[in-house]
Amino acid sequence: MKVRVRYFGVIREIAEKREETFEVPVAVTLLSLLRTVAAKYGGNMESYLFDSNAITLRPIHMYLLNGEAFKAGQASTVRLDEDSVVSIIPTQGG
Repeated sequence: MKVRVRYFGVIREIAEKREETFEVPVAVTLLSLLRTVAAKYGGNMESYLFDSNAITLRPIHMYLLNGEAFKAGQASTVRLDEDSVVSIIPTQGG
């Protein structure tokens, strides 16, 4: 199935694009999709999205699925559907 991922802020800079479509297995979780994104873009993306243990998502970012916010700890249970739109929004410092 196909899902779309939108990138914002520093994450957009790492990916060098605003959004892209991924072909993923049916019933994939948000966490699995974000692991796929991290694997595609390598170390910078992985360290930006995941804690140092590379297992859990950093809770400081916003993760939206079809406009609905989810906490990092929920990512392993949130299932995606065909044509889902995932937005990754980093927090802004300053």
